[in-house]
Amino acid sequence: DFVIDGPSTTRVAYIISEKHERIANAIMYEMKRGCTEIQARGVWSGNRKPMLFVVLSRGEINYLKSIVESIDFEAVVVISEVHEAFGEGFSQLGVK
Repeated sequence: DFVIDGPSTTRVAYIISEKHERIANAIMYEMKRGCTEIQARGVWSGNRKPMLFVVLSRGEINYLKSIVESIDFEAVVVISEVHEAFGEGFSQLGVK
């Protein structure tokens, strides 16, 4: 990954869990990472559930997975590559 993506590749994780509050607290206080709660609705069930959105470094992915697994091993976790992330905790946008 390092050779292909370079050293600063960022990842994003989407987490859907009934235990979203506990997972969010662990992300914020154990990982020292911010996360965003997005309201989502299952199309099949019609049920509304919060979804956590977290931007991470590649090196933080295993830590995140261990946190989620320890709290809710049935959580849905989707991890994707991000080409750029700007803002607090990341690079400045730098548009002039």
